[in-house]
Amino acid sequence: MNGFTAEPGKTYPQIFISENELNNINVIEFFKSGYTNVILNSSSLEKEFSPFPFNIILNEKQNDLNQIKVESVPNLIIRKDEKVRYAVVNGFLFDIEIADNKTCNALVIKGIK
Repeated sequence: MNGFTAEPGKTYPQIFISENELNNINVIEFFKSGYTNVILNSSSLEKEFSPFPFNIILNEKQNDLNQIKVESVPNLIIRKDEKVRYAVVNGFLFDIEIADNKTCNALVIKGIK
């Protein structure tokens, strides 16, 4: 497959205060900007999996998700001819040309406090 490149997904720089705020994220634009993770400043989220198609990090110091490593959770942005074509979050492939990505099997990462 010519013209495809992969890069690590990025963590969105804004820190969110509530899970409700995450509902306002336009997922397609989020992926097109290269993001696969958000930081949520909340210790009350007890879920193991994110109810969104992106990872939720509960500790802003947790930044090793932005690396491509063997035996790690794959969070990738795949480009075709410089344009984002797919996002891979927790190993699930999202086609950004399909606006109704309903698979929400991303992670809630609690990390080190």
